[in-house]
This record gives sequence, structure tokens and C-alpha cells, in this order.
Amino acid sequence: MKTPDPTNTISFFVPGPPGAKPRPRRAAPRGGSLRTYTPRARGQDALELAIAKARPKEPIEGPVKLILSATNKGLTVEIVPLEAGDYWDGGPDLDNVVKLIMDCCQSKKDRRTGLIAPGI
Repeated sequence: MKTPDPTNTISFFVPGPPGAKPRPRRAAPRGGSLRTYTPRARGQDALELAIAKARPKEPIEGPVKLILSATNKGLTVEIVPLEAGDYWDGGPDLDNVVKLIMDCCQSKKDRRTGLIAPGI
């Protein structure tokens, strides 16, 4: 693996409040069989366009650190290459770990862990 190049950091901003990926849906057209599809997320087109514009000439090889800042004004994304060995490569998918952390920080039941206002 190549040594990470810190100048290969990718940064971009997507205006507008961030949207969540919708859950898959099932539909049965008349006379057809049941099919599953995932609707487009609010802001998904703008996000894909920002990613395409920020794409480097060569993809980043190896582990990366993803930094997200979400506000009502938009989503700021920074992707930074990491040295080999600076990352965790086991267990559940990262999106599930982040969801657990955010759910605990937004806890409505237990005010001790209510670090972040719900709905953010």
C-alpha cells in the first residue's frame, strides 16, 4: 500500500438540510410480481454532484477518516487518508456504530445522556 498523501484530502459542501437514506419499499405493479426499490433521499442528487466534483484523479488507497458537519445550512464532508494501522477493521458496519452513538447522545428516556437535541 502506498504511503498516504495528506494533500489527497477531499473536502466538499452540500447546501441544504441533509436527508436520510429512505428504507427500501416494496411495490407490486398490476399483474406483475413484487419488487423492492429504495427511493431517492432528499438531497441525494446534490450530494452525488458534490462528490463527483471533489473526486480526485486517483482514488485514495487504504483507510480514511471521515469528518462530517451537519447543519440546517448544509453538510460539510472531509475525507482524510490515514496511515496503515491507524484504523479499526472489524465488527459491525461503521454506519451502525455511528447510529448507536447518535441515538445514545439524543436519548429522550435518560436525560443524563441527552447531549444532542433530538432531530439533528
